[in-house]
Amino acid sequence: MSRADCSRASEISASLESGSGAVDHPESMLRGETATVSFVVSSDPEIAPVSELLGSKPKKEVQLKIGRRMAARLTGDGFKIEPEDLVARDLYVGPAARWEWQVTALNAPSHRLMLSAYVIIETPNGNKDMLLRTLQLPLAVRVTWGQRFDDFMDSTEHRLKRATAWVQLVIGLIAMLGTLATALGLRRLWRFLRTRRALARGKESEVS
Repeated sequence: MSRADCSRASEISASLESGSGAVDHPESMLRGETATVSFVVSSDPEIAPVSELLGSKPKKEVQLKIGRRMAARLTGDGFKIEPEDLVARDLYVGPAARWEWQVTALNAPSHRLMLSAYVIIETPNGNKDMLLRTLQLPLAVRVTWGQRFDDFMDSTEHRLKRATAWVQLVIGLIAMLGTLATALGLRRLWRFLRTRRALARGKESEVS
């Protein structure tokens, strides 16, 4: 970011008005389950209350700086999130904006969601947009104990199957080596008996 861009971002940040935001998200999910995460922003909570915008009681309410053009993105670990990209909204057409994401809980060691909101501002030359982040909010979504136990059991069963396969392989190798050793021992025994027999015949010939 150039010096001019930084200066413009600082000026706009200082002039931004405060607005209200609210989030509705699942507090717990099952692995493989899909749920909706909703985020709303209101420039005038008296005209557009965030609870009415969500259609339910918010899980979290926040205060943030807002601008005419806003964008939001949901990221995280252990979830499939749709849409993945940044989504822009224009508050010029109304005092509020709404975002929604479909999230699916995956089989993962940890689950985390992070909501980020931005004000979209133009650079001084107007060639491109800049993002000024005004919110970074972690969303706590837990996987139930039963699901973690199922994941543990699945993982344990997988490890047991692998261990069983290795044991069977080792047993097979030992059996093969035992068979080979037996065969070599019998061959040596046969050679020994043949040698003894040949020596016995040689002695009989001398006596005759």
